[in-house]
Amino acid sequence: MSRVCMICNRGPQVGYALSHSHHRTKRRWSINLQKKRVLVKGKRVTGYVCTRCLGSDKVTVA
Repeated sequence: MSRVCMICNRGPQVGYALSHSHHRTKRRWSINLQKKRVLVKGKRVTGYVCTRCLGSDKVTVA
């Protein structure tokens, strides 16, 4: 499963985890994706949508 929202194309963020001694290790933050059946161009499509799009009414849940 690709970790990308089908509405806004948001994906995981990458960066560093910074310890108390400033030792940096690479890490990634995954977005909160939910499997939903949504209306896209008048058709019902099942896909992964981020919770930011669900909360801001960018998408209509079928």
